[in-house]
Amino acid sequence: MVLSLPPNFEVNKADVYVNNRLIGSFSKNPFTFSFIPEDIRSIRDDNRLRVTIYDNKNKKIEVNTTFKVE
Repeated sequence: MVLSLPPNFEVNKADVYVNNRLIGSFSKNPFTFSFIPEDIRSIRDDNRLRVTIYDNKNKKIEVNTTFKVE
């Protein structure tokens, strides 16, 4: 997933969730993550990925997508 953010939105923190379970919280640039689906207890055939991004004023942007594990 690649995110496009508004101009002047300085990322301070990013929280990553799979099926509403927090799998990582990142506060250093670059804000990248990866995971092994089998390591997540709540993994299913159809899943939801949510990334919540905060700026230095604690304003947030949330992005959601779905993915499959076969």
